[in-house]
Amino acid sequence: SIAGVIFAMEVLLTDITIPLFIPLLISTATSIIVSKLLYSGQLFYLITNDWYYHAIPFYVLLGVICGFLSVYMTRVSLFIEEKMEGRKDSYLKALGGGLLLGGMIFLFPPLFGEGYTTVTSLLGGSYQEIVSNSLFISFRDNPWVLLLIVLLIILVKPVATALTLGSGGNGGIFAPSLFTGAMAGFGLAFLVNLMGISSLHINNFVAVGMAGIMAGVIHAPLTAIFLIAEITGGYVL
Repeated sequence: SIAGVIFAMEVLLTDITIPLFIPLLISTATSIIVSKLLYSGQLFYLITNDWYYHAIPFYVLLGVICGFLSVYMTRVSLFIEEKMEGRKDSYLKALGGGLLLGGMIFLFPPLFGEGYTTVTSLLGGSYQEIVSNSLFISFRDNPWVLLLIVLLIILVKPVATALTLGSGGNGGIFAPSLFTGAMAGFGLAFLVNLMGISSLHINNFVAVGMAGIMAGVIHAPLTAIFLIAEITGGYVL
């Protein structure tokens, strides 16, 4: 994939030369063939045929929001992981982290796992799935409550990620970045449409939000752009 090549150039091989570039292309093409043999599906599906010029200011606004959220995610994650690393009792750390994480998931079920199911629902227009199987399901038809829950999930997700890693769980920042970005893009577009300011394609903003948070967190904007385009099939966007 193009994203794989760019990721290697942006993050791993910053001093890349032509002799290194050719085997990089070969290895990337080989990995794509192997992945297609093992998995024929697509991670996400972006249903879009076009985008409108009038939406550009809102994309810029989403970029600014993603920048601040990226800083928030990074600092919160590092702070919590640093605090938990200082604790010696690994059993107590695992128990405490697990209980806190379980409480967060009980309140906000979309925090469970990677969050890809929620992202797929947002891209498909099933926004009410955010509150399904939660204490807030009775508010699923209240758009303002839905927006508030989205905001809370965005703020809590970095804490949940850091608790998972700090208490001994497995994971990374890739999936949380996609999830948080999708929620941020959805929240902005949904709010703009709800207030009647403009008419935005929410699924487009979900995809762009994923790229925005990933770019800010891993400091690789080109990788984020091409990766999201590839995993959503959204090269038109």
